[in-house]
Amino acid sequence: MTNDSNDPDGIPSPPHPLQREEPLPSQSVKSSMDDPVARQRVEHLLASATYRRADLDVGFLDKDDVRGARLQLDYLKPELHLRARGIEHTIVVFGGTRIPEPGAARRKVQAQRRALEESPDDPDLRSASKSPRGYWRRARTTMSPGNWVKLLAVPGAVAAIAGSR
Repeated sequence: MTNDSNDPDGIPSPPHPLQREEPLPSQSVKSSMDDPVARQRVEHLLASATYRRADLDVGFLDKDDVRGARLQLDYLKPELHLRARGIEHTIVVFGGTRIPEPGAARRKVQAQRRALEESPDDPDLRSASKSPRGYWRRARTTMSPGNWVKLLAVPGAVAAIAGSR
């Protein structure tokens, strides 16, 4: 090794990280003369799930032990997208999947009423005719996305509604 540093103690400069006179042992497979099955062992190792990068290993990411990291990623992804678009505040609305849109609820109630008119003595239809009323009431009283947009456009409206509950 040549001393190409200007250090008075003669300490050489560290080698370039990529340009080498010969590859490091970890950069090449042993010669088949030194180990006849080395290449097969390296290929087996590289194909192993344990060697796969964790973020690309779906089997690993699906494990219960990784649930916390998955949740962090699930929150981080939209957060980064929102920041990239300059969105500083959001409102999260939790709702139920059992609450239909008003139009769908209206159609269901009308279909059940028609069926009951055609078969008024059917006990299943009579029992079912009681539930559409609640179904329709929930659909009417639940705010649609369009109503949320109108509400959010009014300064102080959300705070007023939140304070009234």
